[in-house]
Amino acid sequence: FGQWSRKCDPTEANAKCYLLMAQLADDKLDSCKKTVGNLDGDDTIGNQLCDQARRFLQQGKKDISRGVRNQNLAFYSSTCQEEWTPVTSSQRGNLLVDEKLCCDNNWKYVKCNGGSFRKTC
Repeated sequence: FGQWSRKCDPTEANAKCYLLMAQLADDKLDSCKKTVGNLDGDDTIGNQLCDQARRFLQQGKKDISRGVRNQNLAFYSSTCQEEWTPVTSSQRGNLLVDEKLCCDNNWKYVKCNGGSFRKTC
């Protein structure tokens, strides 16, 4: 991106975030692609997200004994240290990852529909 039109403009930040993050929304969670949240590509995106989910839930003192099922993953942004807000489009609404996240009780990614998938990279 070039210069920002207006520093700390949440509308401009949302538009730029949407442009960038929409490219990630359809990544398969069993992919080993090097990307945000999977910088080295040495594990699946889903396994990396399950690990993050476990850490967040532990920090919130939530029960982590059963993993998670059918969790929507939304993109959020914060502009100039303000509140986190959903990355949105006026035509499509909140930007979500195409696949829902399911993690088994060992905090490893599984397909929510029970289908086959890559488990390791």
